Amino acid sequence: MINEYHCRNSKKNQMKIYSVLITISLLVLLACGPTGGGRLKGSVKDEPYVTPVSVKYRVSPGWDGTELKKVVVNGDNSVFVLTDKGVFRDFPGEIISKDLMYSSLADKIPMDISIQEETGYLYYLYADRFLTNMHAGNICGQFPENQYIRLAVNKSGEVLLLGDRTSAVYRGNNKLSDIKLPEDRFIDLQVEAGKFYLLSPTSVYRLDNCQWSRIHRGEGITAMALAGDRIVIGTVDGYYETDEKGTVVSEKNNRLPVPEIRKLLSANGRHW
Repeated sequence: MINEYHCRNSKKNQMKIYSVLITISLLVLLACGPTGGGRLKGSVKDEPYVTPVSVKYRVSPGWDGTELKKVVVNGDNSVFVLTDKGVFRDFPGEIISKDLMYSSLADKIPMDISIQEETGYLYYLYADRFLTNMHAGNICGQFPENQYIRLAVNKSGEVLLLGDRTSAVYRGNNKLSDIKLPEDRFIDLQVEAGKFYLLSPTSVYRLDNCQWSRIHRGEGITAMALAGDRIVIGTVDGYYETDEKGTVVSEKNNRLPVPEIRKLLSANGRHW
């Protein structure tokens, strides 16, 4: 009798517990019931977002063996590639081939190509001139042959030309100034917020008042990305960040699958 009594009480208690749990669940559902939009209160609406997607291009048949040197993307989101055969561009079907849009340039091989910040205009550097097809083709700065090998263009239209032993700034077709280079070996030239930056294996320089000023010194530097008020510096063993004055603001991160960095890009707060 005692065992039977305990069993009956136990079953009644279990039923009470189940009833309480079901009641609580119903109350929660009623409290978070559907709104006018058919969603539960407190739920988070799914929003579309941009995610990086890899797009692989093939060199057009007939151009096999072409050496690809530099890739830039203009303001129309068109891809241009500097090669040893001239400038190539993207075509439907993820193919790159010789850019024949401007017949006067089709057979010329630039020393460098660059995109003007903000506008996205494409500029070409040749042995004796730089030019852009924008502005009705009126911008064409000329100089003695083989002085410069790289160029960068800031948002105000100033063109920085870099050679092995000298540099110069142009605006439009007019030279503003020759600029003495520091005694160093330079591996990159970039522009951010109207300012020009030079990179060497040991230093970052910025052009201030027509003079190159060293703003950061390091070791084993291989790459640089300008990200607003931060400078991301790649090395043979990871990367780190400095502020715009060159002061280190983050420790070196070498916990990477491949810690030796050859090229850096910073976009939307992410480093690539």
